Amino acid sequence: PGKDSDNAQIKYSLDSIDVYLGEKFLKNTNYDQLIFTLCHEIGHKQQTNKWIQIPITFFGCFFVEIIVFLITSYLGIYNTATFFLCSSTIFISVIMTMNFLLWRDEYDADAIGLSKTNKLNAAISLIETFSNTQKDYGLIMNLIFYTHPDPQYRINKLKMDYNLHLQ
Repeated sequence: PGKDSDNAQIKYSLDSIDVYLGEKFLKNTNYDQLIFTLCHEIGHKQQTNKWIQIPITFFGCFFVEIIVFLITSYLGIYNTATFFLCSSTIFISVIMTMNFLLWRDEYDADAIGLSKTNKLNAAISLIETFSNTQKDYGLIMNLIFYTHPDPQYRINKLKMDYNLHLQ
């Protein structure tokens, strides 16, 4: 994030992790929220399976595009409109799939942050404070437009994880 950012993010390689916290973010968080954030961001590093899922998604969609092309060509219905319709549908499907994978990564990082800190209220207040600009347009539209799940979905998932952890 930039100097005046209210965001936190990570950059990592195979052997290290750098956590970046914006100045506004640091000013607007308390100690428990900051610890949850650090655990959450480190939790992203532990989610190595996403680096396998992303290329598989792209290659899978590319494969589907080739199959659609072959079938429509064989049937004699392949034209500009069919190409545009099929390509647009597959493009939106790729975006939704990628965002779904990113959502899963966020949920997993939230669960790791919660398991390390055991501070449900800090996690909830952090999400409520810094996710207030994201509007809920419904599941399908959210999957198209947002790389993070709806804040209320995250809070509900955190509560479920916390209750399971207590049992």
